[in-house]
Amino acid sequence: MSWLKLLLIMLTINGQPANDISLEARDFAEWNPVEFACVPFEQVRSVRLLVGHDDLGLPTTTPFDQTWRWIWQPRGVAGTVHGSLQITFHDERREQHDFRLNLRPRLFDQQTWHDLIGDVSRLARSVATHLGGAAFAHATLVPLSDQTTPLEEAFALLQRHVATLEHTSRQIFAQALSQLRPQVRRAPFGTQPTIIQPTSDLIRDVEPLDDPATPILQRVRDQLGGVPQTITTRQPHASFDTPEHRWLVGLIELIERRLRRLRGLVEEEQQRQARPRLAQLATQIEQALHRLRTLRNEPILHGIPARRTPPQSQRMIRDHRYRRLVRLWRELRQTPMLTLEVGALALPIHDLPTLYEQWCALIVAEIVAQSGAIVSQTLLHEDVERERWTLNLNTFTPLLEIQHDDGQYHLRYQARYTQHPNEHGLQSLDGYMRIPDLVIERIKHDQVDVLVLDAKYRRANDGRAPQDALDDAYAYRGSIGKDGASRVIHAAILFPATAHAADFGTVSALPTLPNYSDAVRDVVGNFLMQRS
Repeated sequence: MSWLKLLLIMLTINGQPANDISLEARDFAEWNPVEFACVPFEQVRSVRLLVGHDDLGLPTTTPFDQTWRWIWQPRGVAGTVHGSLQITFHDERREQHDFRLNLRPRLFDQQTWHDLIGDVSRLARSVATHLGGAAFAHATLVPLSDQTTPLEEAFALLQRHVATLEHTSRQIFAQALSQLRPQVRRAPFGTQPTIIQPTSDLIRDVEPLDDPATPILQRVRDQLGGVPQTITTRQPHASFDTPEHRWLVGLIELIERRLRRLRGLVEEEQQRQARPRLAQLATQIEQALHRLRTLRNEPILHGIPARRTPPQSQRMIRDHRYRRLVRLWRELRQTPMLTLEVGALALPIHDLPTLYEQWCALIVAEIVAQSGAIVSQTLLHEDVERERWTLNLNTFTPLLEIQHDDGQYHLRYQARYTQHPNEHGLQSLDGYMRIPDLVIERIKHDQVDVLVLDAKYRRANDGRAPQDALDDAYAYRGSIGKDGASRVIHAAILFPATAHAADFGTVSALPTLPNYSDAVRDVVGNFLMQRS
């Protein structure tokens, strides 16, 4: 077993201070354990080491070596991993020393790895566009990569919207629209030029008056037995509560919701790993929210309720300021927040086996979605509460159901085949649970045929598919069926390589990488076009 040893002497890496120092771990397989070591500090009450998502806790020592040591199991992690050594001294003083570790993927070069991450974004957008409509062609994908560029791009877009909204709103406030509305209020008697008909609700305010000075007062005294202290009047006053201003309030609240959601995503990322860029982005989001709150509290908009859609008025059509805001509103409506999660495709980008497996799932989903009419789907899901969409790899129901020619095709992710038949009669023929990564079930004329695709983040030393992966393919080929007979038409292994595809009749090994996926596209396409 190979080890990567990092000697942290007063928290240094290779003799240099570990703060903001990047250690490039070359020739390092992402499954190999890492040993961290540090010369112990004095007067320490507690110490812990955090690496990536893992809390390694207290160090270990031996009677003959007091050096602090930790062992970290990357478990397939690659790329930039952030860590920190946190020390609490007896005098309550605390220190934190941060570092980052760059681990190279074992089976990918750097360019292929970045291509894979980029292709996840492309495939996610493509699948969402096929399932949800053209609006998703401009969706914001958050978060996807180490550089947090999707988060920054999403904020840059919203920041531009805030600037446009603020500038245009100030122009509107300078020549604010108003309309006269009747206002009913009580005023001291004698201060108003007109008097409405006295009513019984004024009787409690009546004061005796022995000698009214005018015929009007004489008439009031005759009707009420005195003169009222106050009187109800109904006078027009200027109000800024117009349909256009209500919609402006709604537009401000829409951008506020987007910014708050983006702030939540940044906070989630900060919990996983603290980075200066994320802290700076969080500060900028707060500043943008403050600008919107200031705009919302302007006297002209004070107390006005929100309207969700622009009103149909001549002013909205002819006034260039409102036309500019309508374009902004449409752009917001056409750029839904599309994010990927696991469990819900919440990509832990560093987890290469999972990343590769889910990238393969998106490739197959894109092929299937383009091949027929969508009957139903559980892949694209709207999270109303958090105002975003997710691509969810659901393991219980089909991701996609399409109608093609006279048959239906169901795409499943990690479907479980047991000795109990499913709704189509498919089961494990050998009694063992079988869970292939991807299956496409073809249901035509009460006959069920299956294509199995299993992603393996492995390859043999000679660049071919490893033998144990092919063994899995043969096991799937003979063990999934109906009425005692196998219904698997073909079982294929997808593995990261650029070799030639190996075809063994009903089993094949398909090299699959970004810009090198023709083999899997051909196999899936042939199955979808095949007539039973």
